Amino acid sequence: MGAWAGASLGHSALPFTAAIALAIPSVQGKGERDADLLQVEREGWLLIKAFVNRSYDTGVDYYKSGFRREATWYFQRTLELVPENGALQSFVKLLQDYENPVWKEKGWKTPTEPVEKRFRKEAAAWEEECAKLLMETGKLAAAKPSDACKAKARETFVRVLKLQGGPFEIGPDKRLKAGKAGAIPEPYSSQIVKEELVSVNGKLYFRDGMLKSIRSVDSVSEVRGKRFLVRVEGEPRKAKALADLLDQAYEQYAKVSGGSVQKPLGLFVFADRAGFERYAEAAGQSALAKSAGFSNSSEGFAVTFEQPALEEIAVHEGAHLFHHLAFRSRMPSWYEEGFATYFSFAGSMKFEQGKLETGLPLHPHTLDSLAKDLPPMRDLLEMRAADELAKGSAASHRFYAFSWALFTLLRNTQNADLGGRFRRWESFCLTAGFSGAEREARAAELFTKIFGDSLDALEKAFREWIAKQ
Repeated sequence: MGAWAGASLGHSALPFTAAIALAIPSVQGKGERDADLLQVEREGWLLIKAFVNRSYDTGVDYYKSGFRREATWYFQRTLELVPENGALQSFVKLLQDYENPVWKEKGWKTPTEPVEKRFRKEAAAWEEECAKLLMETGKLAAAKPSDACKAKARETFVRVLKLQGGPFEIGPDKRLKAGKAGAIPEPYSSQIVKEELVSVNGKLYFRDGMLKSIRSVDSVSEVRGKRFLVRVEGEPRKAKALADLLDQAYEQYAKVSGGSVQKPLGLFVFADRAGFERYAEAAGQSALAKSAGFSNSSEGFAVTFEQPALEEIAVHEGAHLFHHLAFRSRMPSWYEEGFATYFSFAGSMKFEQGKLETGLPLHPHTLDSLAKDLPPMRDLLEMRAADELAKGSAASHRFYAFSWALFTLLRNTQNADLGGRFRRWESFCLTAGFSGAEREARAAELFTKIFGDSLDALEKAFREWIAKQ
């Protein structure tokens, strides 16, 4: 490995291999450890070391070429394999710092289609190779007799399956197949099938939160479209219609945002609100239990229930899920709702004769109400959808309308100063990979910083724009 690309940021050049080589020896200092497990960790490190360094090198190549989002992706994936590497953690934080002088001097590039296509192909190959190597480390642990190694093996095999995604198959040898990563050895294969998986329409999947919360998976119909996997508690034709709708919606999400998602996105439709609310509570989303639906990106599904406006809700929540998984960077609530309402809310979507149109103006009465009840700009920027939902339908409807208006204005404004500031903020945040509890707050704080004295001009333009709608 070469020296850190981050040396130009004022940090001393630090050979990455030297830093990362401390990962396994440092484990020994954490009190008494199972001897077999320590041996497995050392041998496992030897298996993945070249892959980890290659992953880091690819990130460096993207960094040197000026592609910040792609570089951050590779560095964050490297940290998933060696989370104890403090040097790399620090460097990722530098990439996420807008005040970093290199960000302002370097002029980060937007990938061209060939670069984006190459990145998508490389990212898919990364996940596949990672799964194969983890399978081998799991087998190392499975070959040892200690309970600690058995637990490690099971944990690793489950991780491999989640990387590969479902559906899964049982091979001729009766072992669970993890795609190209190979088959999971016994007794782990049988244990995982029994304890972690469930059959839906004859196919094996992880028993996710939605499937755990319903009384019987026999009621679930599943259809896999080009871009969406749709499960409904009901007839297959309903799932098929929603999959066709969301496949169209995906293309429009991608066109507006410039993002993409490699694996199928999920939609789960509960039979009624009661089932939806049980799931929301179990998933730790009690604040959203009274909503019409929400996106649970940790499980890869948008979730809703049978209701009159099901198609509109599916497109709206599908937009949230797409954005969360395409950019893996949470944004302020007004932006996230603005993006989703752009595709579906109060007239912005039309679906007739199998054709989907989005990005339409809101209903006139919604715009009239909006013009009569505009909050100060700074109040709007601090609002959160969950808080407004708790106040009742009128407050949440008003917030969604405000969000649609601000997002639509900033995307389309002819004001060079406001538009330029918005694009700088949006581009930086969506390529930062903000994660953790502070991610939304960091993006919100940066918006205020970038707009600065122009916030008053933004408020004036916002009010004038709404008055003209």
